[in-house]
Amino acid sequence: MAQELQALLDRIQSEGVDKANEKAGVIRVEAERAAAGTVAAAEKKAADIITSAQAAADSLRERAEQAARQAARDVVLDTESKIRQTLERVLLRDTETALAGDLLKTLLETVVRGVVKNGVGGIEVLVPAAQVDELAQFAASRLAAEVRDGLKISASGDVKSGIRVMVNNGRIEHDFTGTTLTVAMSGLMNQNLAKILFG
Repeated sequence: MAQELQALLDRIQSEGVDKANEKAGVIRVEAERAAAGTVAAAEKKAADIITSAQAAADSLRERAEQAARQAARDVVLDTESKIRQTLERVLLRDTETALAGDLLKTLLETVVRGVVKNGVGGIEVLVPAAQVDELAQFAASRLAAEVRDGLKISASGDVKSGIRVMVNNGRIEHDFTGTTLTVAMSGLMNQNLAKILFG
């Protein structure tokens, strides 16, 4: 009987161990499956974080490059503007200086003769106040006889240098003032300046 009891105990123990091993195997498989799921989820989350970080870095780099290009463009435009303004000031100063004395008389004579040649009469020339007497004397001695309906030289506060010619009672105007000539020349200068700055 002791032997039978021992065999029964051995069999119970063996079955218990087998069941425990089987249960342990199931637990291990479930644990491995859960661990694999956790690892896969962690890897996906890490990949998502990397992708998101890369997208953010790309976006930041693109914005930084765009800001740098805009800043460079602003510097070029600001520099061009400052150079143009400086050149226009120099050009205006030089034009105002040049539009005096004999050159102004030659300009006046050329314009008036051109207007008369086209058969237009009644000419009024607006000039700087400081030069009205000198130009009126010059016009009286050189041009008045050629102008059919008269030539009038008048001072104008708007004309700082050069002349403004009005014909047909002011219906036609030819502007040869320093400011107008400077604007015309600066338009040419701006094209050349753009070529220099931008190739």
